[in-house]
Amino acid sequence: MNPAARAVLFCLGGLSLMVALAAVAVRGIPTTPFLLLAAWALSRSSPRLHAWMQRHPRLGPLLRDIREGRGISLRLKLWALAAAWVMLGSAALWGTDVLWLRILLISLAILKTLLVGVVLPTTNRT
Repeated sequence: MNPAARAVLFCLGGLSLMVALAAVAVRGIPTTPFLLLAAWALSRSSPRLHAWMQRHPRLGPLLRDIREGRGISLRLKLWALAAAWVMLGSAALWGTDVLWLRILLISLAILKTLLVGVVLPTTNRT
């Protein structure tokens, strides 16, 4: 791989991993998309960091379940949807008076509900 492309992917993977880890503590920021982006970018740029993610006790099982098509646990789905609706709903109701922004925020919550609830498979793992 081109060294410049590898460097860009490494930076993208590292930044995505940092955002994903921060999102664990800050509700409302989606964790899974950043985690998947980090896994993809690091698999191409840093086999060592990618292997660390796969072996991590919290991140590894989630990544394996998604990679193998099993999805995420029902408990995680419910937490993700509850957090999204609380954060986006609160922002829509009390965070703005702009109608189009309220519609956008509620639309994002509906989209997340459809993606997490319908598209992403549910695994039996708790």
